[in-house]
Amino acid sequence: MDKKGTVIIVGLCIVVLLLSCINLASISRLNSRLAELQGHLDALRTEMHAELSGITHTVQEMEEQSRWWEPGEIEIMEVGPGQASVKLGWYIKEYRAGSKVFINYRLQGEEQYTALEAEEGSGGYFYAILDLEFRPQPLWTHIFSRSEHGLGSVPGEDKKIAGSDSEPRLQYEYYLSILEGDAIRVGNVEILSLDKLSYTYYSFLQSYTEVEKDRVYVHLQEELDMHPRHTLREVCLELCKGGGVVKKVFLQESEGPDKVMEWEAEAGVKAGEDYDYLRLVVTFSDGNSFLRSESL
Repeated sequence: MDKKGTVIIVGLCIVVLLLSCINLASISRLNSRLAELQGHLDALRTEMHAELSGITHTVQEMEEQSRWWEPGEIEIMEVGPGQASVKLGWYIKEYRAGSKVFINYRLQGEEQYTALEAEEGSGGYFYAILDLEFRPQPLWTHIFSRSEHGLGSVPGEDKKIAGSDSEPRLQYEYYLSILEGDAIRVGNVEILSLDKLSYTYYSFLQSYTEVEKDRVYVHLQEELDMHPRHTLREVCLELCKGGGVVKKVFLQESEGPDKVMEWEAEAGVKAGEDYDYLRLVVTFSDGNSFLRSESL
């Protein structure tokens, strides 16, 4: 090999060596960067694990807190004008003798809770009698059906569930607390819906009104299986025109199956001519009346 070839080979070796050194330095920097990123990932993983552990611990505490009591019965003791004495019971787990149990309650929308010490029964059972604002209303589902044929519209049928004409229902918020020496346990805030009491106060109603060109039919079912305090005394379909009642049709009562009373009536009247507005009025044994209404 001549001198020139030797110089070329040596030069190439030097270039390869320099490139190798450069690559090794790059790889070293890359490995260092990867190690740094891995450190950050490990730190984030540790932080996330700590956060999740904290959340899990909080959830477990909330679950434990919600498990230290169980709901009992709720019933109406007495009813007066616009209010009722309601008995609310519950069972306390791991109750320490001598501890004081309180129920703290308020009407939804109010700022302050009223605290009332509970009475102790047996076997961890406690109860309190609350004087609450109470406007009982029947649980009533009503469907209005209008046959469009002959009423000036395209033939067909329109059905809808009629809304209630009554006031908004009342709901209370409450939570339990226990004073155990110098420590206090507080439960989660619960909702006390007085709708539930309506099951035992008034009978449950399901009704259906069908309007045709020259006929109106109404049917109502009254369910008595919850043994309500008050049942229907009278059901009347009022046909109105120009804001006044032009005709009253009283529904006839008959006994149906499985503790159900059937009420129904039919009238031959012309929709839009004899009447343009109708309402179904129910009157209970306590004298209170409620209605569902519909315009044509």
